[in-house]
Formats: sequence, C-alpha cells, structure tokens
Amino acid sequence: MNKRVPAIISTVSNSFCDFTLDIAVNKYNMYFILFGTALGSFVIQLIYGIINGVSVTFPSLIFIIANGICMLLGYVLYVQALKRLPVALTGLIESGSLFAYLLIDFACGYLKINLWFLFLFTIFMLSIFIFSYDTYKQKDENKIKKIKMSGILILLCSMLFYGFEPYLIRFASDVGANEVAINFGYYFFAIPFFFIMMKNNKTKETKGNYSGSIKLILLISLFEAIYYLFGTMGYVNEAAVINAIIQEIRVFLLFILSIVFGTDKLSLNKIIAIIMGILSVIGIYLY
Repeated sequence: MNKRVPAIISTVSNSFCDFTLDIAVNKYNMYFILFGTALGSFVIQLIYGIINGVSVTFPSLIFIIANGICMLLGYVLYVQALKRLPVALTGLIESGSLFAYLLIDFACGYLKINLWFLFLFTIFMLSIFIFSYDTYKQKDENKIKKIKMSGILILLCSMLFYGFEPYLIRFASDVGANEVAINFGYYFFAIPFFFIMMKNNKTKETKGNYSGSIKLILLISLFEAIYYLFGTMGYVNEAAVINAIIQEIRVFLLFILSIVFGTDKLSLNKIIAIIMGILSVIGIYLY
C-alpha cells in the first residue's frame, strides 16, 4: 500500500463520520452520541487488534497517554471555540496549522521541500481561504460583531494540543506501538469523559429514541474506527503536513455531501476553490 493511501481512506471516512455525526447530535443528546460512538469505535478497533495484534512497549505508553490527553483536550476546546466563533472562521484559522507542520517536518527532516511543493502548497492554502471566506460571507456575514477573542484563544489552544498528535503518534510508533495501541490512549480518557458529560447534560431526551440513535451510533462508530486506524497509519508513515493537507479536503467532501442532500448550495467561488484544492492535493499526493 502506498504510504499516502491511508490518509485518503481516513479522510473519506472522516467526511462521512462528520456528516452523520452532525445529523445525530442535532437530533439526540450530543454526549449520548459521543459516548456511544467512542465506545463503539473502541470495540471495533479492539476486534481489529485481536485479529491483527496489539503492539505496545513501556516507553511507548508515555507517548500514547500524552497523545490521548492532547486529543481529548483538543476536541473539548474545539467544541467550546465553535460556540464562540462562526464555523467558517474556525476552519480558516485551523488551516494555519499547516504552516507549523510544514516548518516542523522540514526542520526534522521528515519532508524535502522544493519550489514545486511550495507552489502546490500555496495553491491549496488559497483554495481553503477562498472556500472558507465564501462560506463565511454566505452564512455568517452578520456575525462579525459576535466574534469573541476568547473563542480565538480557545481555538488556538485546541490547535496546539492537536498539533502534538502527529509527532506523538510517530514517537510512539518508533518505540514499538502499533496504530491500535496508540488509539487506545484516546479512548482511555474519552469514554469516561463523555459518559460523565452525558450523565450531567441531559439536554435532549433519549428515552424512546434508542432505536434510531443506536443505528446512527453504529454507523458513526464504524466511520470513526476507520478514520482513526488509517489516520494513525498515515502519521506513522508520512510527514504530518502531507497527511494534514490530504485530510483537509474533507471540507470539500462534506460540502459535496451537503449539496447531494440539499443542505447547502453551490457558488462560483466554491467551485473554483474545490477545483484548485483537489488539483493541488493530487499534485502533493504525487510529489
């Protein structure tokens, strides 16, 4: 398997995961869905580990635990940032982390850079900017006064914790852990956290709706398990910036799914951005 294929599989699965998750959390108790999804994804990956083996060493436990904490903190802070900032703006700010990955990967020798790569990288960043700005202008043009500095600071903290993930994964792998063991670090913290939050945040009734919610949870769990397994494989075998760029195209895939299901509409700017983004990602994939 090409070392960049896992990132593509992870991205496609993540797109379906996010799309289905958005439907579920708007219909049922959010933490009920998140707890069920985390538990279901853990079980799926546990079965995968029983079949294919779980590899872990004592030194790797340090990186596995640190990665689990960073992933959970990154997620919790991201959710809080979304409450204070327009979605399109958070996506635009998040894309800035690609610059950090680029510099770190180059400095650590994980990636060789030439002018062609920088050109493709620039085109991709422009596509994200055009797409995010157009979305912001369409949906959030009146929210400029509602942007809170606290939201930006929280989002930056979230990006900081998420930013450690690719390198902690690589370090854990270098000292003997495989993708299943690495991902277990996240679920060790996430499952009890979401359970506690579910018990304390009964904002939407779930009784009587278990049939529909369980079906969605099973589907999301499958998507999440594939996303995490292949995403971790990608970070183990390839530079963080390459994986992050490939995974950023989920923004375009989610938009396409929204068009298919009639929850969003096309615009010329978005079409241009998607074409620019996909062509630049193809170029980076072949780099």
